[in-house]
Amino acid sequence: MKNKFNLLVLTTISAFTSGSILAEELSYDYIDTTIVRYDLKSTSTTFTYDGYSVSVSKKLFKNVHLLGSYLDLEKGNENTIGFKSIGFGMNYPINKSTDIVFDYLHFNWEQSHTSSNSVTTKGEGIINSIEPEIRHQFSDDIELNAGLVYRNIAGLDITYKGLSAGAIYRINNNFSLKFKIFSAKDSASNTVDWNGKEFGIRYHF
Repeated sequence: MKNKFNLLVLTTISAFTSGSILAEELSYDYIDTTIVRYDLKSTSTTFTYDGYSVSVSKKLFKNVHLLGSYLDLEKGNENTIGFKSIGFGMNYPINKSTDIVFDYLHFNWEQSHTSSNSVTTKGEGIINSIEPEIRHQFSDDIELNAGLVYRNIAGLDITYKGLSAGAIYRINNNFSLKFKIFSAKDSASNTVDWNGKEFGIRYHF
């Protein structure tokens, strides 16, 4: 994790040293590299997972974009979770600076846990995610976004519902900094919170 974070910092510094900021319409052609922290909280326990993600968005048609991502998380004690996803999104411009976006992602996840007596157990499953949001170009170099979170764990009566908010600061034509937070509850039990913080770099292509 330390090496990954150092790489992200070095990339951020190099991005600040090149190019100038130019205004342009909202982009759906980009690659995100992100440091991630997820907290799963119940009334008695909190599990914190740290990791990184790489995600890609590619515009296919005027209002349709393709999505894909890889997410790697760990929680000590050799407890790891990996997510791979593919999906698509649709965007509908309200005006020159605001889009309504609907993203759908199909996640395959795999978990590995090693207990204190060195017994390793593994699991896998599917998550279907729908995230409608509003993207607004607040200024030439700042984008704000806010949306809803809907994530269903297939085969289980567990659906997380919540809110998200974020910002993107455009450094130059090629790079942006991005930040996002979200908070969602398990609709079945209403006792588990899934909170997340994400900070990373976006490369526009």
